Amino acid sequence: MRLQQSIQNVFAQLTASLDLLNEGQYIYAGKALSDNSIGQHVRHIIEMFTCLEEGYESGVVNYENRKRDAKIETEKDFAITLLQKIYEGLDKENKPLILEAAYDENQLLP
Repeated sequence: MRLQQSIQNVFAQLTASLDLLNEGQYIYAGKALSDNSIGQHVRHIIEMFTCLEEGYESGVVNYENRKRDAKIETEKDFAITLLQKIYEGLDKENKPLILEAAYDENQLLP
């Protein structure tokens, strides 16, 4: 099975799980999730995949410079829409990517 297909399967399962939650459950920060909410975890997943998508064309990905959107962690339907958009765009050819990471807050290294 291709990696894209595996990710699409997980996204479909995540979306189905989110559909079962009400808004209160989605934003509730509980001990089982290290005092974070499901919405916060979903935001992190979406932002990482969005960052990867945005860096695909240029060939350079930097997760530390990702855009953060609190709306994702508080609005379940918005998050589901973004998950579906990412799901639809996953079928891309493999290509080399450079992962930039900051080892020093003042210097980015490829």
